[in-house]
Amino acid sequence: MPDTVPVVDREKYGMMASLTAVLANAVLVLIKGTVGVISGSVAIIGDAVNNLSDAASGIITLFGFRMAARPADAEHPYGHGRIEYLSGLCVATMIMAIGINLLMTSIRKCMNPELIRMSPVMMILVGLSIVVKGGLLLFYSAVGRRIASGAMHAAAADSRNDMLTTGGILIAVAIEYIFHIPADGWVGLAMAVYILVSGYKLIQEQISPLLGSVPSGDDVEKIRTIVLSERDILGMHDLMIHDYGPGREYASAHVEMPASLTAIEMHEIVDNIEEKLEKDLGIHMVIHCDPVLTDDERIPKMKAFLDGLAGTIGVQFTVHDLRIVPTASRPRVIFDCVVPYGNTISADSLRETIQTEFSQYFPGYSCIPTMEHSFVG
Repeated sequence: MPDTVPVVDREKYGMMASLTAVLANAVLVLIKGTVGVISGSVAIIGDAVNNLSDAASGIITLFGFRMAARPADAEHPYGHGRIEYLSGLCVATMIMAIGINLLMTSIRKCMNPELIRMSPVMMILVGLSIVVKGGLLLFYSAVGRRIASGAMHAAAADSRNDMLTTGGILIAVAIEYIFHIPADGWVGLAMAVYILVSGYKLIQEQISPLLGSVPSGDDVEKIRTIVLSERDILGMHDLMIHDYGPGREYASAHVEMPASLTAIEMHEIVDNIEEKLEKDLGIHMVIHCDPVLTDDERIPKMKAFLDGLAGTIGVQFTVHDLRIVPTASRPRVIFDCVVPYGNTISADSLRETIQTEFSQYFPGYSCIPTMEHSFVG
């Protein structure tokens, strides 16, 4: 989980980086466009168009940061932070569009090859663009790490692509100059494929938080450490984290606490945890308390049996909220059974197996598991 950066600071960093991108790429468009037209190189012209799209992407990112910094309102109570992900998605989509355009142009160039002519001065000008893009790569990467911005990481990846594309163009020029073999179209073809693969990966990265991705193991562990460090917390489960944009994370979880505590005592403990999570991690957490009978000797035995059963039948699951409810016939053992996503056995089959095994080991009880799915138990 990245360090929390104030929304105002994020806007300043993002707008500064976006303005830099627009100005730098506008200069590169003029240089490469002039060199491409004079030399007749389709790869250089395509590279100039790529820089033009980078300038447009900078404008999109600029407005993205501006709009993402808007405060919450009646229609958007969780703020507008996800707009930043949308701006990153637009940048990634433009990368894909440039890759497709370069691919089609390069195919035509391969079918009708021509030698390109470029003076040493032109080569130096094109080579300087690699230096400029290298500086932008370092700049975007630093800003992206500072404010944990997917849009900045996308811009950094695009700058890396531009460096490789321009480097490939210079290699093509060198091959044509030394061996007199038309290589412009083939180098453009290779660069187009690389750009398309890179753009596809970036689109996946930007879509993931919009759909709701699983938090990293480190993030979960940080939350778990803070929660379980509080007194009288016996366990935690059903953790869910919702991402409404960088610095706007909301979470909920269930914690097990001794049933002997009063409601006021539970509330005080939970309040302390929620305040600590918001202060240390910037997460707005809502915690639900599950009372656990710690003086009933049957419960730890049943819990241990169910934990061991997971290893015996070879299916992953965890058990929580186990309680015994007396009835007129025989006591009911009720609990939640959490199954990780991707388990091969169906929930109904697993429920039947658990009920069968439990009834054989504890014949005097009725077993009633409630099946759930989760990325963490």
